[in-house]
Amino acid sequence: MVILYFIEVITMSKKRYSYSKLTTFRQCEFQYLSSYELRQESDENIYGLAGTTVHNIIEDIQEKKITNEEGLMRFDEEMEMHEILGYTFTSEKTKNNFIESIRHFIKYFKPIDKGKVEVEKDFVADFDGHEVIGFIDILIHNEDGTVSIVDLKTSSKYSKKAIEEHCNQLLIYAIAMEQQGFTVKDVSWNMMKYSMIPTKRGKKMVLRNELTDEEFEEAYVYYPLSDESKNRCKEWVIETIEMIESKDMFDTWETNCDEPFFCTNLCSFCSKCSKGKELRDNYFKNK
Repeated sequence: MVILYFIEVITMSKKRYSYSKLTTFRQCEFQYLSSYELRQESDENIYGLAGTTVHNIIEDIQEKKITNEEGLMRFDEEMEMHEILGYTFTSEKTKNNFIESIRHFIKYFKPIDKGKVEVEKDFVADFDGHEVIGFIDILIHNEDGTVSIVDLKTSSKYSKKAIEEHCNQLLIYAIAMEQQGFTVKDVSWNMMKYSMIPTKRGKKMVLRNELTDEEFEEAYVYYPLSDESKNRCKEWVIETIEMIESKDMFDTWETNCDEPFFCTNLCSFCSKCSKGKELRDNYFKNK
Protein backbone atom coordinates (compact mmCIF):
# COMPACT_ATOMS: atom_id res chain seq x y z
CA MET A 1 0.00 0.00 0.00
CA VAL A 2 2.81 2.41 0.87
CA ILE A 3 4.59 1.68 -2.43
CA LEU A 4 1.38 2.19 -4.44
CA TYR A 5 0.71 5.48 -2.62
CA PHE A 6 4.25 6.65 -3.38
CA ILE A 7 3.86 5.84 -7.08
CA GLU A 8 0.52 7.66 -7.18
CA VAL A 9 2.02 10.79 -5.59
CA ILE A 10 4.93 10.77 -8.07
CA THR A 11 2.51 10.38 -10.99
CA MET A 12 0.24 13.18 -9.78
CA SER A 13 3.19 15.53 -9.25
CA LYS A 14 4.69 14.96 -12.69
CA LYS A 15 5.01 18.27 -14.49
CA ARG A 16 3.13 18.90 -17.69
CA TYR A 17 4.19 21.53 -20.16
CA SER A 18 2.52 23.52 -22.91
CA TYR A 19 3.86 25.63 -25.75
CA SER A 20 2.81 28.73 -23.83
CA LYS A 21 4.66 27.56 -20.72
CA LEU A 22 7.83 26.78 -22.67
CA THR A 23 7.88 30.08 -24.57
CA THR A 24 7.20 32.00 -21.36
CA PHE A 25 10.40 30.57 -19.87
CA ARG A 26 12.38 31.32 -23.03
CA GLN A 27 11.00 34.85 -23.13
CA CYS A 28 11.40 35.80 -19.49
CA GLU A 29 12.37 33.59 -16.57
CA PHE A 30 10.91 36.07 -14.09
CA GLN A 31 7.49 35.84 -15.76
CA TYR A 32 7.72 32.03 -15.70
CA LEU A 33 8.66 32.01 -12.01
CA SER A 34 5.82 34.39 -11.12
CA SER A 35 3.20 32.55 -13.14
CA TYR A 36 4.00 28.84 -12.90
CA GLU A 37 6.10 28.44 -9.76
CA LEU A 38 4.84 31.15 -7.38
CA ARG A 39 1.31 31.16 -8.88
CA GLN A 40 1.04 34.91 -8.45
CA GLU A 41 -1.96 36.85 -9.69
CA SER A 42 -1.24 38.12 -13.18
CA ASP A 43 -2.10 41.40 -14.88
CA GLU A 44 -4.58 41.44 -17.75
CA ASN A 45 -3.94 43.40 -20.94
CA ILE A 46 -6.11 44.36 -23.88
CA TYR A 47 -4.23 42.13 -26.31
CA GLY A 48 -4.83 38.98 -24.30
CA LEU A 49 -8.44 39.87 -23.50
CA ALA A 50 -9.25 40.80 -27.10
CA GLY A 51 -7.58 37.64 -28.39
CA THR A 52 -9.69 35.45 -26.12
CA THR A 53 -12.84 37.32 -27.14
CA VAL A 54 -12.17 36.80 -30.86
CA HIS A 55 -11.17 33.14 -30.50
CA ASN A 56 -14.36 32.32 -28.63
CA ILE A 57 -16.55 34.11 -31.17
CA ILE A 58 -14.96 32.43 -34.20
CA GLU A 59 -15.15 29.02 -32.55
CA ASP A 60 -18.85 29.55 -31.85
CA ILE A 61 -19.48 30.63 -35.46
CA GLN A 62 -17.54 27.60 -36.70
CA GLU A 63 -19.71 25.32 -34.56
CA LYS A 64 -22.81 27.24 -35.75
CA LYS A 65 -23.80 28.22 -32.23
CA ILE A 66 -24.11 31.85 -33.34
CA THR A 67 -24.37 33.75 -36.63
CA ASN A 68 -21.80 36.20 -37.97
CA GLU A 69 -24.13 39.07 -37.06
CA GLU A 70 -24.42 37.80 -33.49
CA GLY A 71 -20.66 37.44 -33.40
CA LEU A 72 -20.20 41.08 -34.42
CA MET A 73 -22.61 42.23 -31.73
CA ARG A 74 -20.79 40.19 -29.10
CA PHE A 75 -17.42 41.49 -30.26
CA ASP A 76 -18.57 45.12 -30.02
CA GLU A 77 -20.08 44.58 -26.57
CA GLU A 78 -17.03 42.81 -25.13
CA MET A 79 -14.53 45.28 -26.60
CA GLU A 80 -16.57 48.14 -25.14
CA MET A 81 -16.57 46.41 -21.75
CA HIS A 82 -12.78 45.93 -21.90
CA GLU A 83 -12.38 49.65 -22.54
CA ILE A 84 -14.77 50.58 -19.72
CA LEU A 85 -12.65 48.47 -17.37
CA GLY A 86 -9.57 50.43 -18.38
CA TYR A 87 -7.87 48.06 -20.80
CA THR A 88 -6.54 50.16 -23.67
CA PHE A 89 -4.42 49.81 -26.80
CA THR A 90 -1.09 51.58 -27.17
CA SER A 91 -2.59 54.13 -29.55
CA GLU A 92 -5.86 55.11 -31.21
CA LYS A 93 -4.48 53.98 -34.57
CA THR A 94 -3.60 50.55 -33.19
CA LYS A 95 -7.07 50.27 -31.66
CA ASN A 96 -8.82 51.22 -34.91
CA ASN A 97 -6.70 48.88 -37.01
CA PHE A 98 -7.45 45.99 -34.67
CA ILE A 99 -11.18 46.58 -34.23
CA GLU A 100 -11.94 47.41 -37.87
CA SER A 101 -9.88 44.50 -39.21
CA ILE A 102 -11.28 41.94 -36.77
CA ARG A 103 -14.86 43.14 -37.40
CA HIS A 104 -14.24 42.52 -41.11
CA PHE A 105 -12.92 39.02 -40.36
CA ILE A 106 -15.93 38.14 -38.22
CA LYS A 107 -18.38 39.56 -40.79
CA TYR A 108 -16.97 37.50 -43.67
CA PHE A 109 -15.80 34.37 -41.84
CA LYS A 110 -17.27 31.24 -43.41
CA PRO A 111 -17.33 28.11 -41.25
CA ILE A 112 -15.07 25.42 -42.67
CA ASP A 113 -17.33 22.71 -44.09
CA LYS A 114 -14.84 20.38 -45.76
CA GLY A 115 -14.89 17.10 -43.85
CA LYS A 116 -15.11 16.86 -40.07
CA VAL A 117 -13.87 19.86 -38.11
CA GLU A 118 -12.85 19.81 -34.45
CA VAL A 119 -12.57 23.03 -32.46
CA GLU A 120 -10.21 23.30 -29.47
CA LYS A 121 -8.89 19.79 -30.03
CA ASP A 122 -7.00 18.75 -26.90
CA PHE A 123 -3.91 16.56 -26.89
CA VAL A 124 -1.18 15.07 -24.73
CA ALA A 125 2.12 14.42 -26.50
CA ASP A 126 5.27 12.65 -25.37
CA PHE A 127 8.66 14.32 -25.81
CA ASP A 128 11.34 11.97 -24.52
CA GLY A 129 9.27 11.13 -21.43
CA HIS A 130 7.98 14.66 -20.89
CA GLU A 131 4.28 15.39 -21.33
CA VAL A 132 3.29 18.37 -23.46
CA ILE A 133 -0.38 19.31 -23.53
CA GLY A 134 -2.40 21.84 -25.46
CA PHE A 135 -5.40 22.71 -27.59
CA ILE A 136 -5.50 23.07 -31.37
CA ASP A 137 -7.81 25.90 -32.47
CA ILE A 138 -9.10 24.08 -35.56
CA LEU A 139 -8.37 20.52 -36.69
CA ILE A 140 -9.72 19.67 -40.13
CA HIS A 141 -10.21 16.02 -41.08
CA ASN A 142 -9.67 16.03 -44.85
CA GLU A 143 -11.48 13.69 -47.22
CA ASP A 144 -8.20 11.94 -48.11
CA GLY A 145 -7.75 10.80 -44.49
CA THR A 146 -5.20 13.44 -43.55
CA VAL A 147 -5.66 16.32 -41.11
CA SER A 148 -4.91 20.03 -41.40
CA ILE A 149 -4.03 22.16 -38.38
CA VAL A 150 -5.03 25.82 -38.15
CA ASP A 151 -4.04 28.21 -35.38
CA LEU A 152 -5.99 31.48 -35.17
CA LYS A 153 -3.85 34.59 -34.64
CA THR A 154 -4.97 38.13 -33.76
CA SER A 155 -1.38 39.38 -33.60
CA SER A 156 0.45 41.33 -36.29
CA LYS A 157 1.75 39.37 -39.25
CA TYR A 158 4.98 37.52 -38.65
CA SER A 159 8.30 38.58 -40.11
CA LYS A 160 10.54 35.83 -41.45
CA LYS A 161 12.42 35.86 -38.13
CA ALA A 162 9.18 35.72 -36.12
CA ILE A 163 7.93 32.75 -38.15
CA GLU A 164 11.02 30.79 -37.14
CA GLU A 165 10.54 31.86 -33.51
CA HIS A 166 6.87 30.79 -33.39
CA CYS A 167 6.92 27.71 -35.65
CA ASN A 168 7.36 25.31 -32.72
CA GLN A 169 3.73 25.85 -31.77
CA LEU A 170 2.50 24.39 -35.06
CA LEU A 171 5.17 21.69 -35.04
CA ILE A 172 4.20 20.56 -31.53
CA TYR A 173 0.60 20.24 -32.74
CA ALA A 174 1.72 18.20 -35.76
CA ILE A 175 3.87 15.88 -33.65
CA ALA A 176 1.00 15.40 -31.19
CA MET A 177 -1.44 14.45 -33.96
CA GLU A 178 1.07 12.05 -35.52
CA GLN A 179 1.44 10.35 -32.15
CA GLN A 180 -2.34 9.87 -32.22
CA GLY A 181 -2.03 8.09 -35.57
CA PHE A 182 -2.98 10.94 -37.93
CA THR A 183 -1.18 11.93 -41.10
CA VAL A 184 -0.76 15.70 -41.01
CA LYS A 185 -1.21 17.32 -44.41
CA ASP A 186 -0.30 20.88 -43.44
CA VAL A 187 -0.08 23.35 -40.57
CA SER A 188 -0.87 27.04 -40.74
CA TRP A 189 -1.70 30.26 -38.96
CA ASN A 190 -4.81 32.20 -39.96
CA MET A 191 -3.72 35.82 -39.47
CA MET A 192 -7.15 37.24 -38.72
CA LYS A 193 -6.35 40.96 -38.99
CA TYR A 194 -5.15 40.43 -42.56
CA SER A 195 -6.35 39.20 -45.92
CA MET A 196 -4.65 38.14 -49.14
CA ILE A 197 -5.34 40.16 -52.28
CA PRO A 198 -4.24 39.41 -55.85
CA THR A 199 -1.36 41.32 -57.44
CA LYS A 200 0.37 41.15 -60.81
CA ARG A 201 3.03 38.94 -59.25
CA GLY A 202 0.72 36.77 -57.16
CA LYS A 203 -0.73 37.79 -53.79
CA LYS A 204 0.10 40.09 -50.93
CA MET A 205 -1.07 40.43 -47.34
CA VAL A 206 -2.83 43.61 -46.23
CA LEU A 207 -4.74 44.76 -43.16
CA ARG A 208 -8.44 44.14 -43.63
CA ASN A 209 -9.36 47.73 -42.83
CA GLU A 210 -7.29 48.80 -45.84
CA LEU A 211 -9.41 46.79 -48.28
CA THR A 212 -11.44 48.64 -50.89
CA ASP A 213 -13.35 46.75 -53.57
CA GLU A 214 -10.74 44.16 -54.53
CA GLU A 215 -11.17 40.43 -54.10
CA PHE A 216 -9.74 39.00 -50.91
CA GLU A 217 -9.27 35.71 -49.12
CA GLU A 218 -8.21 34.68 -45.65
CA ALA A 219 -4.54 35.13 -44.83
CA TYR A 220 -3.19 31.64 -44.18
CA VAL A 221 0.54 31.36 -43.49
CA TYR A 222 1.78 27.79 -43.89
CA TYR A 223 4.87 26.38 -42.25
CA PRO A 224 6.69 23.53 -44.06
CA LEU A 225 6.54 20.17 -42.35
CA SER A 226 9.58 17.92 -42.60
CA ASP A 227 11.47 15.43 -40.48
CA GLU A 228 14.15 18.10 -40.04
CA SER A 229 11.75 20.77 -38.78
CA LYS A 230 10.01 18.34 -36.42
CA ASN A 231 13.35 17.12 -35.04
CA ARG A 232 14.43 20.71 -34.41
CA CYS A 233 11.17 21.26 -32.54
CA LYS A 234 11.68 18.14 -30.42
CA GLU A 235 15.18 19.31 -29.52
CA TRP A 236 13.84 22.77 -28.59
CA VAL A 237 11.10 21.30 -26.37
CA ILE A 238 13.41 18.87 -24.56
CA GLU A 239 16.17 21.47 -24.14
CA THR A 240 13.71 24.02 -22.71
CA ILE A 241 12.23 21.51 -20.25
CA GLU A 242 15.71 20.49 -19.10
CA MET A 243 16.59 24.16 -18.57
CA ILE A 244 13.42 24.65 -16.49
CA GLU A 245 13.94 21.52 -14.41
CA SER A 246 17.59 22.38 -13.72
CA LYS A 247 16.48 25.47 -11.77
CA ASP A 248 14.92 25.68 -8.33
CA MET A 249 13.07 28.31 -6.34
CA PHE A 250 16.30 29.64 -4.85
CA ASP A 251 18.11 30.20 -8.13
CA THR A 252 18.36 33.59 -9.77
CA TRP A 253 15.49 33.96 -12.22
CA GLU A 254 16.48 36.58 -14.78
CA THR A 255 14.34 39.22 -16.45
CA ASN A 256 15.92 38.22 -19.73
CA CYS A 257 13.34 39.74 -22.06
CA ASP A 258 14.83 42.26 -24.51
CA GLU A 259 11.59 43.19 -26.29
CA PRO A 260 10.32 46.57 -25.01
CA PHE A 261 6.84 46.13 -26.53
CA PHE A 262 6.36 42.75 -24.89
CA CYS A 263 7.76 43.86 -21.55
CA THR A 264 5.60 46.99 -21.53
CA ASN A 265 2.33 45.73 -23.01
CA LEU A 266 2.11 41.95 -23.00
CA CYS A 267 3.92 40.60 -19.95
CA SER A 268 1.44 39.48 -17.29
CA PHE A 269 3.77 40.57 -14.49
CA CYS A 270 5.27 43.82 -15.80
CA SER A 271 3.86 45.79 -12.86
CA LYS A 272 5.72 43.48 -10.43
CA CYS A 273 9.04 43.42 -12.24
CA SER A 274 11.58 45.95 -10.97
CA LYS A 275 14.21 44.71 -13.41
CA GLY A 276 11.96 45.58 -16.34
CA LYS A 277 11.43 49.17 -15.18
CA GLU A 278 14.18 50.57 -17.39
CA LEU A 279 12.73 48.87 -20.47
CA ARG A 280 9.27 50.25 -19.71
CA ASP A 281 10.54 53.75 -18.97
CA ASN A 282 12.55 53.86 -22.19
CA TYR A 283 9.60 52.52 -24.18
CA PHE A 284 7.23 55.24 -23.00
CA LYS A 285 9.96 57.92 -23.21
CA ASN A 286 10.26 57.26 -26.93
CA LYS A 287 6.51 57.40 -27.54
